[in-house]
Parts: sequence; structure tokens; C-alpha cells
Amino acid sequence: MTQTIRLYLDENGMSAWEMRNGRPERIADFPETPAGFDEFSRYLENADNRRFLLLINRHEERYLGEAMPALPRRERQQLAETRSRRAFPDTPWRCVAMNKGRREENTAISLMAVVNSSAIDTWTQRLHRTALAGIYTLPLLLRPLLGNTAEKSPRIVVLTTHRRHYRLTLLEHGLPNAVQWVENDDHAAIEDAWRRLLMHGNATDTPATLCLIGPREWRPQAPADITVNHLPTNEDAAQLILSLADRHWPRQQFAPPPARAVARHRQFGKWCWRTGALLLGVGVSLSAACLIELDALRRQTALERQHLAHTRQALAATLTDVSRSGLSPEQLRQFAQEHRQLSQQRSAFANDLVTLSRVLDRQPAIELDQIDWRIPSTQALTDARAELRLDGRVRASNSEQAGVLLQDLPQNDDRHFRLVVQPQPDGAGEFRFSIQLRGTTPT
Repeated sequence: MTQTIRLYLDENGMSAWEMRNGRPERIADFPETPAGFDEFSRYLENADNRRFLLLINRHEERYLGEAMPALPRRERQQLAETRSRRAFPDTPWRCVAMNKGRREENTAISLMAVVNSSAIDTWTQRLHRTALAGIYTLPLLLRPLLGNTAEKSPRIVVLTTHRRHYRLTLLEHGLPNAVQWVENDDHAAIEDAWRRLLMHGNATDTPATLCLIGPREWRPQAPADITVNHLPTNEDAAQLILSLADRHWPRQQFAPPPARAVARHRQFGKWCWRTGALLLGVGVSLSAACLIELDALRRQTALERQHLAHTRQALAATLTDVSRSGLSPEQLRQFAQEHRQLSQQRSAFANDLVTLSRVLDRQPAIELDQIDWRIPSTQALTDARAELRLDGRVRASNSEQAGVLLQDLPQNDDRHFRLVVQPQPDGAGEFRFSIQLRGTTPT
């Protein structure tokens, strides 16, 4: 896994920082001396599996705020880059940042550069063969550090403490506009730098908000009519900025594409590896799904084949029994047809039983001993009328009362009710009966 190292370049030289448990820790210092340059080169030779983010905090920084006319986004970007090259022609370390404005509005832009002094060139020359992911200045990272406060406030002055100096940075709608340096914690010097700083920008009549980034006990005297916010840190505010997660370091930065070629090549290789791993995972998932589906189809096919084998065995046994019966093919065909018709008439029997159950629920005095459902063999099955024969007993005081109770048994328009056997005494208070229900249409 590629490790990100943060490099911090100030007036004291270069230092290397590593993120541990969410906080930056200094792992190496390289003074701005020939020995320090050589030591830094040796350090980079052993950093093959690392990428670098360089943060610069030096007097070589330059900032220029401007406003551009209403143009489409691509044309605004091209015009801003052209303007940056003309404003800073002697350095390759340039950067352009702009706010997202509507096409009908003017767009505020910030032109930034780092002067390619001999010291800057000495340090950056040693980074050409490393995985340099970007070069940044402290004001460029103030916007992600302050968050919505930087974007919503028209003007913010950020006063930061460092090892050798104090720094005032003017942000207009989150964009760096100007910088002033103060060498000591002198109130008069800070106030003078404050006045000079507020003379820059496009909103000179708008009150500014002061944001302090320094030790918790640090309380420099500020104008009485301004709002003051305080972000506590140690003696160097750069450490708080170095603690920003990699994803918060903005896309805009100072290193041109050739200086970032190694890092971009590694990033492209990482993307290719991740894409290949993703495609491999998708392929394995699809293959597993296909194998599972194929296995289910195989099991289903085996069951169907087993069922077919059982059916063939039953058919063979049936044909063997039929061949022994001595029936002709015509007789076998008629037998099969009659069997199918009998099967189709089973629903008539079920419907009769449902109706009979409802009647018996209303007449608890009637008890059934036997139920016969039949189709006369003297009729063809296509014209036959099913008959329901009921034999039972009814509790009554005499035969006339028994006949009245039996009249409540089913008698619908398509049913023929007939007492086959009149109520006959079968004991004290009981009479036997036999009833036939016959359909008036074929079942």
C-alpha cells in the first residue's frame, strides 16, 4: 500500500511528516544547507513506495485576486490560465482557483504562484524522480480547513503563528487574495500589516472576520469592531494544516503535470489494478451465480428423469395388466373414456355433500347411517344422472312428524327428491328412512 508523506518547506528548511492515529508526526528534518540537501536526496532514494504532498510556507509566494467576465466554464478556465502565465511568466509553479459563479455573473479568481528562487529550485529538483502528488501553499489549504466559514464570509483574515514569523492571509469568499508577513508578535506591526492587507481585494468596504490559528493562550490585540474565531494549535499552525486528510487537499495545486508524472503513473497503475480486481470479482460472482443456477437445473433435470422413469414403469405395468385382460383396443379406448368421465363427475358428489351437511346442521333430529353415490350402469356416462342414496334415522313422535322433518332435505330446481323408503318405526321415537336425490341433468 502506498504511504503518503507530507513535506513541509519553510524558512528553516524541509521537514517530513507522517500521519499516525490521525495526527501528523515529524519523522525527519533537512536544513537548508548543502548537507541538508544531500541528506534529503538520500531520504528520497529510499522512498520508492511513497507519495509526497509538499506544503510551502515561504516569502516566495505570490497572490493576485481578479474578477472575470461572464463566460462559459471552460472558457473561464482557459482565460484564467492564460492570465496566470502572463502574470507569473518566470516560474512553473502556478495555480488558479475560482469560485463557482453563474454564467451571467462575474467570477472571482485567485492567481497564485511560487517564485522559482534558487532555494525553491534546489528543493524541487530533487523531487522530480519521486511520486510527487502536488505542491500547495498554506493559503490554498485554509479553505478546506475552515470549511463553510471560508465560503460564506465575504472577507476573512487568517492570522497564523509559525516558528520564525506570523502570517496574515486575506481570503475573499474562500479564495486567497493577499498575504502579509510579521517577524515578531508586535501589536503595532500586526496592526500595520492588517491595514495593508485590507487594502487588497474587491470588497475593501466589507468588514473582515479574524481567524486565529495558534496556541490556545495566544491572544493578539485585534480591532474592537471585528469578529474573532480561534483554532487552537501548537507554536506552528502548519501542523494543524498538515493534519488534513488526503481527500481534503484540493485538486488545484502548483505542480505542473510533468512534475507529477511518477505519481500519476502510479495512480494509473493502482486504478488499473483496482479495476482488474473489480472485474475479477464481478466475473467470479457471475460464474458462481451461473454454477448455482446450473446445479439447480441439474437437480431438477434428475428429478424429472426419475419421475419419467417411474411413469414409464407404471405405464409398462398397466399395459402388461391390460394385455392379460383380453380386451380389444376399442374396448380399452372405451374403458379409458368412461374412467375419465367418472373422474370429471367427482365434483357433483362433493357439491351434494356440502348441501347435505348444511341441511343436517339445521335438523339435528336426522342422523345418517349410509351414503351411496352412484351412476346407473344402464345409462351411457355422457347422459347419466348421478344419484345420491341416503339411509338413516329420524327422531320423531310419529311417522307424520318424521315425514315433515324429511321434507327439509335438499330440493332444488335441478334435483329430484324421492322417499324410496317411507319412515318406518325402528325403536322408541325413531323411524328409519331412505331418500334418493337424483340430478335432472347430466352431471
